[in-house]
Amino acid sequence: MSGQMVVDSPSQLRNIKDFLILYNALTESCFNKCVTNMNYRTLTQIERACVHRCADKFTNANKRFMNEFTKLTPEMIRRRNEDAMEQAQKYEALLQESAPSPTT
Repeated sequence: MSGQMVVDSPSQLRNIKDFLILYNALTESCFNKCVTNMNYRTLTQIERACVHRCADKFTNANKRFMNEFTKLTPEMIRRRNEDAMEQAQKYEALLQESAPSPTT
């Protein structure tokens, strides 16, 4: 199985898809910004330097974003859980109010 990637789970597939989307965005953005001369088969020195700077900026921005995202994610999850618990308590109270009371 050399040269082939095996994808075992939906989360791995999603990670690969996310990576490819990011890679394609980087490629398209840097190409459109930096490649100005289509007369040569290879990049000029100026284009090459521009592509390197562009990719570095894109990568650094993505790292900063991911660092902030990982810092904020636990708080977002905590808030979401609190909201869900409050909603569940409201529904439970409504159900108890609307349920017929047992008569003996």
